[in-house]
Amino acid sequence: MLTKYIRLTALLVSSLGTYLTAADEDESTPTQESEADSEELATELTKVTVIVENVKVDEGPVYLQFFEGETAYNEGRGTLQSVLEPKSDSVELAVDVKPGEYSIAVYQDKNEDGELNRNFMGIPREPWGMSNNAPARFGPPKWSDMRFEVRDTEVEQRIELR
Repeated sequence: MLTKYIRLTALLVSSLGTYLTAADEDESTPTQESEADSEELATELTKVTVIVENVKVDEGPVYLQFFEGETAYNEGRGTLQSVLEPKSDSVELAVDVKPGEYSIAVYQDKNEDGELNRNFMGIPREPWGMSNNAPARFGPPKWSDMRFEVRDTEVEQRIELR
């Protein structure tokens, strides 16, 4: 179980690296240019708050994954992943991301195996949800139903587990 959290933490840390600018080769003395780049990057990021509702306390962690763009969603390549331990019937995560189109997938891992378990027809057996509470009709939700835009104002996504 501990290795699962370490692995996801490593994914989270490496994912965040895509939002950071490359450091100058001489890191011992920061230049005005690198400080300006940092300030510019900070102003380009926008806060996204995700509130997952209908969570069952003591029934496993909540896994959350951001997808940046339709291609990443279709290929199952999450940009940002996190594991949250529920202490009430909802959990919240706030992250700073660059402007773009995103979607979010969430599930509560009741048996703590690190996977969204499905029945023989592929229907989830554990509580799950998507950004915009997108419906799943005969397969996973469509990108167009889940997508949301991040620009220069804060965004809040409320996702209800079903």
